[in-house]
Formats: sequence, C-alpha cells, structure tokens
Amino acid sequence: LRAEADEFSIIQRGQMENLFFIPAGQDSPNPAELLANGRLGNLLKRLKSTFDWIIVDSAPAVPVSDAALMANECDGVLLVVRSSSTPTDAACRARQEFAERNVLGVVLNGITPELSPYMQYYYAAYGRNGNAEVKD
Repeated sequence: LRAEADEFSIIQRGQMENLFFIPAGQDSPNPAELLANGRLGNLLKRLKSTFDWIIVDSAPAVPVSDAALMANECDGVLLVVRSSSTPTDAACRARQEFAERNVLGVVLNGITPELSPYMQYYYAAYGRNGNAEVKD
C-alpha cells in the first residue's frame, strides 16, 4: 500500500496447499491514510483474477476506522466475535457500523467446549466420558 513493491514480490506461500498471504509489513503512523489512498482497491482488483477467495483481516472494527475503510473495497464482511471477551455492546456497534455493507455472517471464536451448544447435546447423548448412556 506504500507502493514500495509489486504484489507478486510480497505474496508468500502458507503451510497449507493453495494458501497464500501478504504479511502486514511495517507499522504505519497513519494506517487510515494508507487504506484511503486507493491502492488497496487496486491491489484487490489485480488479485481477483489469480485467487478464488481473498480474505482481508483488519483491526477491531469499533475502536478504529481501518475495518470500515477496508470494507469499502471488499465484497462482504465477516464479523468475528470472541466468546467471553468481546462486550455485547461492541459487537452490536460493529454490526451497526456495517449495516450498509454485505455482512456475510458472524464467527464466534474462543468458545470453550463446556459452553458450546453442540457439546451440551453431545454430553446429553453420550455422557461426559464419551460412552452412550443406556436409559431404561
């Protein structure tokens, strides 16, 4: 985004097959300015012909404007909420922030097995030791 290199010189291969990424690079004194200069949109347009999916990670949506600026260049927004950490009002504000954008869904991460509704079903069906309970 600083125009110091072309995209193909900074794309790195991940550990999984067909996974590539561009690392964040050096800190910027004004990241919002970098995101608003139009280069992110140009980069994404050039990469669309090469990749099936392009996922852009951002800073938290509520305290800074970076996520909103990035969302302007993306086809959709996926909100990530950390269980037992993200305040409910912050999640609601983030959802309102992206009300005019294509919100694809919400990911709840960091949930413990004990809090998972699927684990509640599993425990009810199989017990905590994993063996099916026989009920008369």
